Amino acid sequence: MLLPLLSKNIMDKGFIAGDYNELVKLVLITMVLYVFTASVDSLKEKKRIDIETKLKYRLTEQSFKHLINLKIQYFNNSNYTEVFEEYVRFDYLELVSMKRRFLLGSKIG
Repeated sequence: MLLPLLSKNIMDKGFIAGDYNELVKLVLITMVLYVFTASVDSLKEKKRIDIETKLKYRLTEQSFKHLINLKIQYFNNSNYTEVFEEYVRFDYLELVSMKRRFLLGSKIG
């Protein structure tokens, strides 16, 4: 939001008006804002990756624990596709929705 205004002021007050002290000051402010923005974006991406990794791990762990607790008779009476469809596959769109709600700060479920 500030970067376009700074760019305008760099052109108007720095180059056109010839005030090089103001130009240097505005360029330094612009550089600091770019570095700050990049840092915040990096932290957000790291947090997103952490959340995604933990979520996938927990879902996989819960699925595995559930499968381990099933009686062997279930596997004898079901084929691989049925087991996969019922217990291993999770709804990808629901997962994306949960992550989006979490990142936006609302409670899940």
